[in-house]
Amino acid sequence: MVKHLESMDDFNTMLETSKTKLVVVDFTAT
Repeated sequence: MVKHLESMDDFNTMLETSKTKLVVVDFTAT
C-alpha cells in the first residue's frame, strides 16, 4: 500500500491511521 504523499501532513496522518511501523520501515527503505 504505497501512496504518493503531497506533504508531511499526509505522511504524519498515514502514520497515525496505520499505526504500523512495518509500513514506515518499508516506505523509508524504498
